[in-house]
Amino acid sequence: MSDFFKGELDSENVIDANKQICQQSNEEFGLDHPEKLDEIISNIQRIDRIEDEKEKVIRKISILIVGLSYDQPFKNGNKRTSLAISILLLRLSNFDIPFYAKKQKKEVFDLLEGLMYKFEDDIPMLTDEVEDFFRTRIVKI
Repeated sequence: MSDFFKGELDSENVIDANKQICQQSNEEFGLDHPEKLDEIISNIQRIDRIEDEKEKVIRKISILIVGLSYDQPFKNGNKRTSLAISILLLRLSNFDIPFYAKKQKKEVFDLLEGLMYKFEDDIPMLTDEVEDFFRTRIVKI
């Protein structure tokens, strides 16, 4: 999947990643809300002004995770796509989230699952929650 990110993260990169994830799971690919995906990417690109690399990547993945998990722009694989791209972005920035045990994996999946059931007014709070979640769990590699 790192081939998708030779340049900047953009809508096409995310679409390609989601297609690949859907193909691997034998699920139908579809982009139901391209305008939502474009908005998510636009919000991520605004974060590039932050100088602290850790804070920059945390904010980017938080916007991506909340955006894809809540807005569901794709027909399938929104949460998996957000997690796969987030892990890749972390690693490209020399960070990682360790998945040593089932407990750590469950925490991440519970976080992703819970995002779908929130109200639109909760989005700023959700982004803060996801930032805090990753801020305390990612490690420098």
